[in-house]
Amino acid sequence: MWLAALVSAILLVAQSSARAGVRAPSCEALSAFAMSARSDPVEISFGKPARAMTVAEFDQAIDMVQDCVDQIEARPPDLPGFTFRERKRPQVIALRQFIEDLRFYRNEQRERERRAARKSD
Repeated sequence: MWLAALVSAILLVAQSSARAGVRAPSCEALSAFAMSARSDPVEISFGKPARAMTVAEFDQAIDMVQDCVDQIEARPPDLPGFTFRERKRPQVIALRQFIEDLRFYRNEQRERERRAARKSD
């Protein structure tokens, strides 16, 4: 029995390390971070400052946020009495803006990588 648990743990670690090194927060957390006035929601959400992330990590982060948008849009309609942060539309708007910000940061990183490649040639 302990051997099965050990194998499961090893597989879980291997699977986690196979993914790029960004944190995968819940949709509720992503929505809260996107709607907050925090100075760096990228670092808070994914565990790395935007300047330290790679293009592949930005792609992964964009996919995570888009999955959350899809989940929120698939929810049943809002009920009367929901607070602003509980309503679908404000969450979707905030997450879509977050995706646009991530795309901007990804494009900046892509340009930095191109410049670095040209310098090394």
